[in-house]
Amino acid sequence: MLRNLFNEPSDTLFEDIEDAIMREAFHFCHRNQVQAAKLLGISRNVLRSRLIKSKQISALK
Repeated sequence: MLRNLFNEPSDTLFEDIEDAIMREAFHFCHRNQVQAAKLLGISRNVLRSRLIKSKQISALK
């Protein structure tokens, strides 16, 4: 997955990698935001805002 990102030139490579890692962690943790945030060493709020930005979750709940 990361190799695909490296092979495609992009001005947002770092953000694309971060998004991919956050999405993978979220799915690895069975869509549990608290567990995914712990795994990544970030706050749930940071993870949640990035997942909303990448349209993995809805902002409305």
